[in-house]
Amino acid sequence: MRYFLGFLIAIGLLALVIILVVKGLSGNNSTAIQTKPLSSYANTDAVAGLVIDGPIVADQNYQQVQIYISQTYSQINIINGYQGAIVNTQTFENNPSAYSAFLSALQEFGFGEITANFKYKTPAGFCSFGDSYSYSLVNGGNNIINSWATSCGGEGNFKGIVSNVNQLFISQIPTYQKITANTSL
Repeated sequence: MRYFLGFLIAIGLLALVIILVVKGLSGNNSTAIQTKPLSSYANTDAVAGLVIDGPIVADQNYQQVQIYISQTYSQINIINGYQGAIVNTQTFENNPSAYSAFLSALQEFGFGEITANFKYKTPAGFCSFGDSYSYSLVNGGNNIINSWATSCGGEGNFKGIVSNVNQLFISQIPTYQKITANTSL
């Protein structure tokens, strides 16, 4: 009887260990990190950014669009080549009220939601024939948010709604259509 009771306890402990290991492994890539509300950065030096990288092509054909939004400005840079040559840039005035509204809208579309412990930190090598999107929120040199997604779907640690977040950034640049007219992005 004593051996039988010991056997049952051993089986129970083994089952508990297996459950804990499986639960720990499955939770690593699906846990979302949520930062404090984005609107709390409205009156700070925080800058929200979207960088759109085009497909992996020859240096002469490579293009990138950078959009940065703060409480005092909205800026767009058009980049040609992998060396980062800025071929066009425009900056527009912004204000804390507009920035607060922008950050609140970003929050609604999941801008601050990223997958914890994601294996890949950058989109390098993913979606070679599509676009990749890098998202950031930097405040005083501190990276508050650093995430990415692609137009290929399924890759990236960004868990927000890509199309809506991208459109919010684009909407902050009054001349977006004109300034990007000669790009493929």
